[in-house]
Formats: sequence, C-alpha cells, structure tokens
Amino acid sequence: MSVSDETRAWFGRLVADTRERFAGLAELGDDPERLYGEARSPEGVVAVVAPGGMPVRLTLSATALRLGPEELAERIVATQREAAAEAGRRQAEAVQELVGPATGGAVDVRSMVDRALDKGRFREAEDRLDSADEQFGRRR
Repeated sequence: MSVSDETRAWFGRLVADTRERFAGLAELGDDPERLYGEARSPEGVVAVVAPGGMPVRLTLSATALRLGPEELAERIVATQREAAAEAGRRQAEAVQELVGPATGGAVDVRSMVDRALDKGRFREAEDRLDSADEQFGRRR
C-alpha cells in the first residue's frame, strides 16, 4: 500500500504542529509566575497560589491580624481558594491558547476548569463538613 504525497505532506504538518504545541506546553513551566493566581480579602489577607493550589505567598495586613483566630483562619482559607481558582483559570487560558486551535474549538479548556471550580460544589462540601461537626459535637 503506498501513501500519497498529499498524505505524507499532511502527516508532516500534523507532526510539526504537534511538536510546536508540546514545546509551547513545556515552556509554560519556564515562567510559572505568569500562571500564579492572586486574591485579596477586604480585611487585607493576600494569597498568591501556583496552579494546583500550592501556596506561594501569604500577606496579612494589620487589619487582618486583628481578626480572631477562627475568623482569620477562615479568611486565609477562603482567599487561598480564590487565588487557586484564579491560578487554575490562568493555566486553562494558557493551555487553551496552545491546544484550542488544533481542535477546531472542540476542546474548551476554560469551560472545563470553570465547571471544576464551581463554587456550589465547595459550598456543598462545606455544608457536609459543618453537618459532620455538629453530629460529633464540634463547632467551627
């Protein structure tokens, strides 16, 4: 079975395009700070998070330090979650720019991340934890 010149040329373009996209994905790691997410609470908690949720930096203002321990902890966790969501969106955007055109729009990385970061899921999980705490006589 012989392969036509047209098929060989198409396959060559496909391989070159795939290599270029893989190289672009590899380069995302060269400048990780562009993918960091940052969030600020009204009280002055500032969280900077890398994709995947790894905290990079946490800053607490004097106002934040005047909060009680439980409230401060809640603000830190909430702000870190917001920053992690932002990092996820930034990463999705970068991947979408590299992968999306190759799929003719069939793959929408942004919407996949947005669905995964659905705040309703976090609220449901938090409600279940609150319910478990009450069941065992613990209060947050």
